[in-house]
Amino acid sequence: MDDSLFKHKVEGLTESVDKTGWLRDETLQAVRPYTGHFLALVNGEQTVPHKPAEDAELPKSGMKPPKWPLPSELVSNKEFQRDEWAYDPSVNGRILTADLDRDAVRCANHLIAGHGNAFLVSTNRRLAVVIEQQDVDGVSAMTRVAGLFSKDKEAKEARKELVTWWEIDRSRLRAVNAVTYGRNLSDLRRFTAFVFADGSVLEMRAPH
Repeated sequence: MDDSLFKHKVEGLTESVDKTGWLRDETLQAVRPYTGHFLALVNGEQTVPHKPAEDAELPKSGMKPPKWPLPSELVSNKEFQRDEWAYDPSVNGRILTADLDRDAVRCANHLIAGHGNAFLVSTNRRLAVVIEQQDVDGVSAMTRVAGLFSKDKEAKEARKELVTWWEIDRSRLRAVNAVTYGRNLSDLRRFTAFVFADGSVLEMRAPH
């Protein structure tokens, strides 16, 4: 996804969060879509793309998994230097953790379970993985288009309702930092680093 489409997606999701009443008298701080694979650095060992453990208890989405291209051989074979991984368009971000039983991993796993439709929302009170009800139910694109002309307003609104799949209190989040990676100032890659109190970090692509 190029920068302009990514920015447009962020803006659309932000509008959805504002309009659907998901916020509980709180201040919206950031919305981050899941648009590619995660590179996981677990106790110094790299895995890409990160996949949840088979026995992980995760919610289900009725939508098909996205057909994203795999990361480049440079990234897959751990041959990149320093932050070159950030230039791979198939990599959405990184998980940095001492082990798999940490909040950054749980958060990433729930995003992955959404098959590209779940997204991360940060407020002054909580951090959550959110998805539209129609993506949980697996409503097809054709049905969605047909729904635009439906007179059943309640049904249309119900499909767009936001469902919280995972959330934590803000106290379990130590910081939210803007970070940049890249070789020169004219070609930087921007990410948001969610730093959890348990020491794990989830870095997700941010709009330019």
